[in-house]
Amino acid sequence: MSTTTALADTLSIPASLPDTAAQYTNGVPGNAAVIGLLEAAAEAGDNAAFAGALSCLDEAALTAAEFVQLIRLALASDRGLLARRFANQGAAAHPQHDELARFAVALAPPKYVSPQPYVNQNWQANRVWLKQHGSQYRGQWVALRDGQFFAAAPTPKQLAEVLGDLRQFFIAPVN
Repeated sequence: MSTTTALADTLSIPASLPDTAAQYTNGVPGNAAVIGLLEAAAEAGDNAAFAGALSCLDEAALTAAEFVQLIRLALASDRGLLARRFANQGAAAHPQHDELARFAVALAPPKYVSPQPYVNQNWQANRVWLKQHGSQYRGQWVALRDGQFFAAAPTPKQLAEVLGDLRQFFIAPVN
């Protein structure tokens, strides 16, 4: 029995890879053989076999091309977090490799960027103003900043027409 067949049997993967000396070192499968087993496990939908083969990877010895192959395999088998891990490791191990750098950026965790800058408001002052003067503006939208009144209008859109950028204001309907 070849080493590929033995490993494939242990991982419940049909042996479909040739048993070549280039794929093994001292009877241990090289990364090329393990990647082949990962592909077979992914195609078979065998998560246990995939995890077993994954544990056989020598990640420190992966080439840039192998990282790219693993990223594509992970994405094709709906393993996005694994693809992200390989992209980060590959970009760190091979910083000059453009495709790995692009994968690392594309697969990075999403970053929330606020559509508006945070304006440090004196919320208590705005609340006091609304309690004291709100009755004068019932049915209107008001723009306040730090307890100071700037404008009122029937809709936020009309308020924006008067003030321009509303991000610097506290905007509230007055009921």
